[in-house]
Amino acid sequence: MRQLRLSDLVLVAAAMAGVAALVTSLNDWWVLVCVVVLPVVFVGVWLLNTHEGAQAITTALTRRVGLIGIMGILVIAAVVDTPWMSRESIVTTAGEFEVYVLETEPGFLKVLTVDGRQFEIIDTSTVLSRTVVD
Repeated sequence: MRQLRLSDLVLVAAAMAGVAALVTSLNDWWVLVCVVVLPVVFVGVWLLNTHEGAQAITTALTRRVGLIGIMGILVIAAVVDTPWMSRESIVTTAGEFEVYVLETEPGFLKVLTVDGRQFEIIDTSTVLSRTVVD
């Protein structure tokens, strides 16, 4: 039986932290469901395999689960059109805007507008309020 290495534990801890961040900050409960369901499916398929051909396919898939996961993430990133941050309503002296805040620096905000997806820089001295829009 193979012993656990420190790198294995660090990888599991990083994955758990990522899942916890997605679930708590963005309410992406589907990530937690996938983390629980996929291993159960893999173990179930592996346990139910009695035919050598099917077992070889399952073994090949489980050995490449990391690569398959990375490919899945890249496909999702290419297909999803919504930015992975909260939409905010920003009231400035010039008016009210719905934006995605990309970066907050001293003195200015880098934002992506909801309408038109334009990149803009807003001087923070003109910002009266910021509210997260659900």
